[in-house]
Amino acid sequence: NFANGDVIGHTANREAKIECANLVDQHLGRVLAAAKAADYITLVTADHGNLEELLSEDGTPHVAHTANLVHCVLVDPCANEKITLQDGKLADLAPTLLKLLKLNQPSSMDGKPLIDDHDYSDQRKVLLIILDGWGIGKPDDSNPIYLAETPVWDGLLKNAPTCRLEASGEAVGLKAGKAGNSEAGHMNLGAGRVV
Repeated sequence: NFANGDVIGHTANREAKIECANLVDQHLGRVLAAAKAADYITLVTADHGNLEELLSEDGTPHVAHTANLVHCVLVDPCANEKITLQDGKLADLAPTLLKLLKLNQPSSMDGKPLIDDHDYSDQRKVLLIILDGWGIGKPDDSNPIYLAETPVWDGLLKNAPTCRLEASGEAVGLKAGKAGNSEAGHMNLGAGRVV
């Protein structure tokens, strides 16, 4: 869990938010390189949005969580064929991890795996990276993630299998329209069902 995006997303400092995205991207690259060297399949996602918005509708600094969707990206250094991910919600992550590990999904999980029936081979290890507060924002100067130097993240979105996940409101057991948060996000990620 990279908590930086959520922590700095709660500040009103534009430059700190952009620098936060720069640094998260650099360290994400380091972790992905280590995972690749160790033959891990890696899933990168977020628990909710926050960092991706600089300003509120009234023009004041945005310092709260958002109801924006989040990305989910799959990195498999051994993939020789195209892998497709399906859009879903945070509760679909645990069933996806179980499918990657070739483990049975318990009946208490009603989430659906985001992956197709691609053969990920046996004895693979899986790493889940959560970019805390790293939602999908507008591709403009209102989005610190867009403004930052994020070659690792940009490369993932361009070249790796990607989907979008609901991380707020009823999709994570909150009231409709309510912004997501770390507690709801992480509970739904691990439970494999809406909590």
